[in-house]
Amino acid sequence: PDFCFHAQEPGVCRGYFTRYFYNKETKLCEAFKYGGCLGNQNNFRSLEECQNTCQDNCELMFLITLSFILCCLTLFFLVLPELPPIPSLCMTPMDRGLCRAKELRFFYNFSTGRCRPFSYSGCGGNENNFVSRKSCLRICKK
Repeated sequence: PDFCFHAQEPGVCRGYFTRYFYNKETKLCEAFKYGGCLGNQNNFRSLEECQNTCQDNCELMFLITLSFILCCLTLFFLVLPELPPIPSLCMTPMDRGLCRAKELRFFYNFSTGRCRPFSYSGCGGNENNFVSRKSCLRICKK
């Protein structure tokens, strides 16, 4: 329960009663002196009551959570197919080239993960240059 993680609280009265609280740092139930009034729910009359409510419960929750995480990681690495790597040409920046023509072409923008139009000069440039958006996507967006 959540109250197991509350800090030790002796209360405002001046009694001197031995009680037990769950210490979230040590993950153990420990004795403390309770004043007799107020305080919080992390306050048990016996060590056994504290252990049954908080200590065993917290260890169980930890193990359940750990099992769930390990299960998910196993599924992620064993069940999901490995994604094919993106060809290096798809990571090169757009390059218009050296000439003066204005041909509509497409390049893969690695930062955005999209194929974008650009005006190709007709010569030079690099391999990140596709005649259609469809061919750009087929090569780079796997």
